[in-house]
Amino acid sequence: MVVGFVVRMTLLALTPTLYGVPNDILYVPNDLVGPEFDGWATLVSAVIGFGTYVALAFALPRRTPEVDREAAVLADLAAEREASEREGVEVPA
Repeated sequence: MVVGFVVRMTLLALTPTLYGVPNDILYVPNDLVGPEFDGWATLVSAVIGFGTYVALAFALPRRTPEVDREAAVLADLAAEREASEREGVEVPA
């Protein structure tokens, strides 16, 4: 979301027209973006934002699902119960 927003605001500042009207909101004169780019900034920023989301989803490791954590806790409790039964110590249910 942040990447898409930053790209959109940057393109807002660089595009000389906004849907055919001169950009007097926040325009920085430049040779990088011309009036023919008018209207594409929103689509470009959305694609870049979504691409960043997908790239991070593939790059970052998956978290252990809650079910696996619960299974590990139950396995630990079962092991404790078995160990205490061998020693003759009563474990509350």
